[in-house]
Amino acid sequence: MPIDEKPEVSDDSNDNSVSAGDGNETAAPDVESISCKEIATGIGSDAISAIGNNANTSSRKEIQSLLNTSPPEYREEAIPADLLKQMGSLLGENTLEAHEKAHKLLKDSALVAVQRWQSIHGKGASGHNFSTVSAKLVNAFAKKVLRIIKSDEPELMLELGTGFGNDAMFFARNSTTHVVGIESSLAAMQAALKYIGKRKWRDRLNIACSDFIKVLETAIGADLDMVYSHSTLHYSPSLVLREKIFPLIASVLRKKTVDTKPGKFCLAMKTAASASAKSPNQRKLLEDDPYNSSVDLHDKVFRIYPESKEALIALLEPSFDIEQAEEIPFHGYDRTGDTEIFCYIIATPKQKNA
Repeated sequence: MPIDEKPEVSDDSNDNSVSAGDGNETAAPDVESISCKEIATGIGSDAISAIGNNANTSSRKEIQSLLNTSPPEYREEAIPADLLKQMGSLLGENTLEAHEKAHKLLKDSALVAVQRWQSIHGKGASGHNFSTVSAKLVNAFAKKVLRIIKSDEPELMLELGTGFGNDAMFFARNSTTHVVGIESSLAAMQAALKYIGKRKWRDRLNIACSDFIKVLETAIGADLDMVYSHSTLHYSPSLVLREKIFPLIASVLRKKTVDTKPGKFCLAMKTAASASAKSPNQRKLLEDDPYNSSVDLHDKVFRIYPESKEALIALLEPSFDIEQAEEIPFHGYDRTGDTEIFCYIIATPKQKNA
């Protein structure tokens, strides 16, 4: 039954929250030290099995190189009007090629999701907007997914967009599942690794700084048990999601067989009913767009807001069978404390026709 979502603080006498940018930082591990071997800790003898059990030597080297990525610089200046117009024009063509060009333009213009962590969460705001690094801040979707984990007992979960690692830490702390988190923000990854330290559940959790699309491309056919993503995938244009990212996610999950259950994709994404979607800072790039493609003029970042759960399902259905879909209010997710509306999806990869 849908419930209003609030952060839950669970008891852990050994946990101390760390607010990003709190002035008490210690040296974080170099990105190069987060190796493929470390990502696969406890999974198997083949180090790469965590994110692709069909990987060869060249793909191992490729993944290692992906773990050395650096985020783009944050834009302080106003976004040029002609750039917004160009973005709208590309998205309006409504082809994958045009949406991929728009996606590249976003990256080249530093209007990408990593800046949300560096410009907002990295300032050290605490409390309901999850800018505090802690295994004790739990959202309702993570609690829902944990119930699935307890039932299905997946060996491995891949999280796309780990952020400060709060959800990943919650899963590792409360189950035997190994969690591999991919995060594009170096600052967020370092804050998470600092918090994780030597906690007793550390061996069940690995976080790496990388481009998750390239990681997914390397892991095709990996037969993963679960892929989880909360508030990350809305930073990509709708056709990039439908034609590229969602098919990639389906391709790394285990397919249903006579003897095995299919892997699960657990997705949470804001909808257009959210307070942030209605903010005067949001500049819509297209009229009559069911995904409300927008650039936040304050945060300097692009995102989509599907008009409804049906609109989001339409992006998923070419690649997934939908098991559950519901819209949930979340009070105080963002800095303003207003209500965001999330669509929660549980899906399994479609079976290919023989």
